[in-house]
Amino acid sequence: MAEHLIDPTRGGKVLILGFGNVLRGDDGIGPRVAETVAGWDLCGVVALAAHQLVPEFAEPIHKARVVIFVDAVRSSNSESESVSTIPLHPRATASPLGHVSDPEQLLALARDVFCRCPPAYLIRVPASDVNLGDSLSPLAEAGIHKAFDHISTLLCEYGVSDLPESPQNISQSEMALPPSNSSTEETRERAIIR
Repeated sequence: MAEHLIDPTRGGKVLILGFGNVLRGDDGIGPRVAETVAGWDLCGVVALAAHQLVPEFAEPIHKARVVIFVDAVRSSNSESESVSTIPLHPRATASPLGHVSDPEQLLALARDVFCRCPPAYLIRVPASDVNLGDSLSPLAEAGIHKAFDHISTLLCEYGVSDLPESPQNISQSEMALPPSNSSTEETRERAIIR
């Protein structure tokens, strides 16, 4: 297999791909994180927010030096759940082009179509409330701040040095997506415009 035809530590950009539904409470963690990181305007970093994973992401993935996925994971016990970063590997075979359900299938698609799959990680942030609405639970808000720490660590490992001084201290009002008090209708309109 030709998974690393290009030296993963040289060339290419770091791709951060946050996915989830911003109209379902904590499920919007991934897009919120990606939009906030995009606002950091870091050299060598591209951050994309998406409602769901689609085959078209295979193209920027194969060009990346490393890919960092960010997603909410339903928490069974909010007391014990913490943010985690796990290395990802492409599936043995890519799924049909009509649907991609998880990061590993998307990595397999990049490998199979473009003959290259960069190193990849999934940052999993605990979520407790995925009901309709754009507000975040306290568990999700705390998790987002920890996710920034995980992202900062990975970015440093891949040579990105101009990080914000304290990314974990970013308040809800500084996040790129609407804060908790915006109406669901305004959020829906913003999500459609993207």
